[in-house]
Amino acid sequence: MKVDLLGKIFDIKTVQVIKVLLTKRGRFYLRDLSRESGVSLATTYRIVQKLKAIGIVYKDGKEKIEFYELDRNSDNFAIIKEIFFESEQKPAEIIKKTLHEIHGLEPRIYYEKTNENKIIVVSSLTEKKEIHNLKEKLDEEVKVVLFSNSQFIEMKNAGFIKSKTLTEI
Repeated sequence: MKVDLLGKIFDIKTVQVIKVLLTKRGRFYLRDLSRESGVSLATTYRIVQKLKAIGIVYKDGKEKIEFYELDRNSDNFAIIKEIFFESEQKPAEIIKKTLHEIHGLEPRIYYEKTNENKIIVVSSLTEKKEIHNLKEKLDEEVKVVLFSNSQFIEMKNAGFIKSKTLTEI
């Protein structure tokens, strides 16, 4: 929704490139960014040069092989990310919202207090395929486990899951 609005206010090609760019992990080729955003290579190059000038992107490479990478520690990166995306939600919140839209209030979502990227979904309605699809949308570091209600209770009773270490969301 924000991206659509930004496209109406700013140059749509710049918005498309930044939108794709913000999903990139690690190094990338300019040609790939151009293809994925649907923006010509020359225009993508000009946009990336502007982003490089303000410290959001940096260039890495030798001679004819040039890679680019996002500087995720840059203050300007944080600002751009905040503009393009809703306020950053925890992975468990994203999972909860998505599963509640599909199954209503039945799925219970927990995350480990010491590591918000370790998530437990307790649901008899949710399928492993849905969890797999959610994992693909989230950061690589997020680990999601699906238990039925009875499996979760058995794991707690056996001592494998300690309620003190979990937060329900």
